[in-house]
Amino acid sequence: MATVVLTVKHRTEGGGLEAWSAAITDPTPALLSMGGVVERFVESRFETQTDPWGAAWAAVSATTLALREKLGGGDALALASKVYMRLRTRGRRIVVGIAGSAGRARQFGAPNNRIFGRAPAPIPPRPAMPLRGGRIDLPGGLREQLMDAFREGIRSAVRNLRSRS
Repeated sequence: MATVVLTVKHRTEGGGLEAWSAAITDPTPALLSMGGVVERFVESRFETQTDPWGAAWAAVSATTLALREKLGGGDALALASKVYMRLRTRGRRIVVGIAGSAGRARQFGAPNNRIFGRAPAPIPPRPAMPLRGGRIDLPGGLREQLMDAFREGIRSAVRNLRSRS
């Protein structure tokens, strides 16, 4: 789990510390903005077929392509949002996680996978989440995007609070 520590520097005009305090007390809009950054990041992994650090995913096997064709194809972005990733608001935090066993197999691989219980068909990892070695490993630029989204979300909340008073 990643922890974010905030230092608030504020100006006293237009609501001052009270507005900033209220915005930080309920950071849900800022956290949702950060969740959107992660969603777009994961979607871009599916579009580019690369891991979070830029390496190409293993090619999809001919068997998998044939099954997809037989089942009517499949949209990679739909897979990203429906099968792979979930984004939930829990109180004052946003949880972004891998949804279900299909998502875990895609992220980490499934070396013991079998086709319909018969022939071995190992699945190579095709990671989209910035996880490596059991830890969060944010690639260059993503940390800055997340913090920019958080800062802008807090600033937006402060502006909204100031306009109400």
